[in-house]
Amino acid sequence: MKTRNTLDYITDRGCSVKTEKYIVDGGKEYMVGEPERVAYMNSVSGRANLERDYPDYYNALIMTVWGDTPTVIDEE
Repeated sequence: MKTRNTLDYITDRGCSVKTEKYIVDGGKEYMVGEPERVAYMNSVSGRANLERDYPDYYNALIMTVWGDTPTVIDEE
């Protein structure tokens, strides 16, 4: 089974990543189950969760838009 992650949307305040699982049979792709979406806020905890959940290249891409400083304050 293969996994495809797609950056659904991104703003300076947050982003959404869509994950699809699929198999390839005879050169054709068949989706397994429904796509899942996870939203991340541009906060200290959102950045930590994003880093935990996705490979470095996703983090680098998103941090290019978000910059060095979170724009959302975590709720306590």
